[in-house]
Amino acid sequence: MRDRSDLSGRIVGSWTVLAKSSERGKHGQVYWECQCQCGAKNLVMGESLRRQTSTKCLSCKNTVHGMEKTPTYCTCAAMKQRCSNPNYHSYFYYGGRGILVCNEWQSFEVFLADMGEKPEGTSIDRIDVEKGYFKENCRWATPAQQARNRRNTRKYEWGEESFSLGDLSDMHNINVRRVQQRLNAGWDLEKALTVPVRMKQK
Repeated sequence: MRDRSDLSGRIVGSWTVLAKSSERGKHGQVYWECQCQCGAKNLVMGESLRRQTSTKCLSCKNTVHGMEKTPTYCTCAAMKQRCSNPNYHSYFYYGGRGILVCNEWQSFEVFLADMGEKPEGTSIDRIDVEKGYFKENCRWATPAQQARNRRNTRKYEWGEESFSLGDLSDMHNINVRRVQQRLNAGWDLEKALTVPVRMKQK
């Protein structure tokens, strides 16, 4: 059973408790190293965490964007958690394998300026799944787009770039199942994508 006095890994407001600090207050108060959702780190007294009288860093307390409960802010916060908090449930797949959030995006305001507000039905997606979170490598994507962009999704060379079969099918306005059927039948990729559906292979 977990020791209730151990606060490591707990989330209190915007704080994620990382570890107990060796520093003590003048009356013996215990401090914990915490990281705010914005990326800032600070020492917070344990009693303040338990009573939730401290829930975010000073910079976030003074923020004026008023978007703390919006889908965009929550997405930004979760992105930072999975890349920086070893106790976060999906850290192993992100921070645990070197996927990091760029320094600029430690500020929510910069993230918002770069990405805009989150469109309904989308989530943040890395274009190159082997790289981290930064403006040039991220987009708001639908579940279907994200499914095509997984690490185990096969990529096909087209021109000087690599695409999933779903993306290539969309680019050529042809059903992806039709393309897959043609490839399974031995067609080369270009024919499978470009031969009109009503024409038969010669």
